[in-house]
Amino acid sequence: MSVCDKVKEPKQRNSLLLCLTSSVVVWLCVACVPVLRKQQISSATTQTLRDACEAKDADACAEMAARLHYGKSVKKNTPHSILYARKACKHGSGRGCFLMGDLLYENKPTQSHEQLKKSCDLGYGYACALVAVQSTPLQAIGLLQRSCDLQSATGCALLGVAQINGGDFKAALSNVRKGCHLAMRSQIYSPIQKSNAAGACYQYASFYIEGKWVPPDKEKAQQLLQFACSSGVGKACRAVGLLFLNSSPQTSENITKARDFFRAGCDSYGVFAKSCFYLGNMFNRGLGGTRDQKKALYYYDKACQHNHSSGCTHASVFYIHNLAGVKRDLPRALTYAKKGCEHNSADACAVMGDIYVAQQFPQRAFEAYQHACKLSHANACMSVGIFYQKGIGREKDISKAVSFFDAACTLRGALGCSLKWASEIELKSVDSLRQCYERALQHKPTLRGEIEVNLRIAPSGQVTVIRFVKDELKHQGLQDCIKQKIIHKKFSPSTEEIDLRISFRFQPEK
Repeated sequence: MSVCDKVKEPKQRNSLLLCLTSSVVVWLCVACVPVLRKQQISSATTQTLRDACEAKDADACAEMAARLHYGKSVKKNTPHSILYARKACKHGSGRGCFLMGDLLYENKPTQSHEQLKKSCDLGYGYACALVAVQSTPLQAIGLLQRSCDLQSATGCALLGVAQINGGDFKAALSNVRKGCHLAMRSQIYSPIQKSNAAGACYQYASFYIEGKWVPPDKEKAQQLLQFACSSGVGKACRAVGLLFLNSSPQTSENITKARDFFRAGCDSYGVFAKSCFYLGNMFNRGLGGTRDQKKALYYYDKACQHNHSSGCTHASVFYIHNLAGVKRDLPRALTYAKKGCEHNSADACAVMGDIYVAQQFPQRAFEAYQHACKLSHANACMSVGIFYQKGIGREKDISKAVSFFDAACTLRGALGCSLKWASEIELKSVDSLRQCYERALQHKPTLRGEIEVNLRIAPSGQVTVIRFVKDELKHQGLQDCIKQKIIHKKFSPSTEEIDLRISFRFQPEK
């Protein structure tokens, strides 16, 4: 029975219109409650949320689950968070199902995925983005579009990346702009979710940096990157740091800002190793303050710990050359170099080879240099060639030496070109030069000693100059024969003219 049903007395009937009007107002207010709760739920007290959850308010249950999961306004309590998340999901909250999936991820990945799919079906956009990551490319696009339509900044960001990769920059710009605006308005407890959402602003900034579909605007890009950096996007910290570092003119204020942003990226959620590496470089070079090699080593080490191969290489060098006051420690240097090499750093593999040479492990050094050579390290290719040329730890093989020197030469290593040509001379001319010597012996049986010549080889591979700088045999006929044999040789082409010094030792065969 309503309050108005109790108005029966005639004298009270004048109040009927007022009563009916009040009833309409009450009804309208009741209808407004759910909308108001959704707008105010993040600021509700813990007790209010608990009471509302008991009354089967799904959004209140989800908010309680989130606070208990991330330790916001209450002490973190995972078991209680699961209970509230389960209630929220049961009452139809997509956010609640997402939290269930998040809480089950470590121990029950299959159930976690099922909860995320349910969350997506219930309209929680972020869950759709996570499901998309585990889907086929064709399914992923549809899920990311749904995620973005459901106002998920992460979904818009990932959809934009997919569209950039597909060459649809206009659509990508629209989606990353939308995602960035959503990220700026969102209140997110999870650090990783917050970082993922702000990734849209990182992508949006790239349009202003590159000037694609929008006029170039570094100031706008800086603003977007700074927001993304403050939200835990480590690569955004590195990007804005580089903008300040490479600014023109390069003021001390901008260098200081660059260092601060690199530090923020290095300390960001998940640690962005490239920021640590750049910060190490700044301390190593003394940019933005006094040179501090101890801090440089600290940040190189931190970059290496997070699998940045160049950080590992630089840290290794510190222990090889006694930098930053650390003692020479080859085993420790080798540990860093190995890790860098495992992540396919050519420099790290080459350093690894150098350490093995110092430790007198030729076979291990050869393998490290060979790996570095495959990764296009010119000096490492040259080292492998020397191993074959001199027969270090293996049978001497000049033809293989030439092939590795050739690789070094192709990688623009001038010394590699010189060694290649020297080896080619040895490979191609040794028999003919021996013939010259044998003929000279017939006239002078006591001939023996070393001859050293300077050669100038044109980029075409043609020998243009031969000059004898040392001749212990002092036999003009032998000199003339050697000159004729070499001047007509055609060697491999290169990118530049090179002067080459090469020696031959002649003695009678036993």
